[in-house]
Amino acid sequence: MADESQLTRPPLVTQNGDPLGIEPAAIDDQAAQIKALKAEIESLKESVAAVASTAKTLVGTSANVAMDDVEEILKRNVFASVGIAAFLGYLWGRIR
Repeated sequence: MADESQLTRPPLVTQNGDPLGIEPAAIDDQAAQIKALKAEIESLKESVAAVASTAKTLVGTSANVAMDDVEEILKRNVFASVGIAAFLGYLWGRIR
């Protein structure tokens, strides 16, 4: 079996058989760059997933805080809350 250093790569050609004029070393360099870009994309995917997870937690927390605030306001203003609910019920009944 032949040693790898003795093997030559076939020339790169287009569909018509015209030479591309690209050196095999340039292709190896491009392959290395593509490999590095793929690794960077994987790293970015992990970072985006971490940010999304944190954002989801923050949104859930802020929604809970907002609900607690509304509940507290309703508890402090019971009569206003009942009046608003009655008015909305009346409007709902008139619309239907």
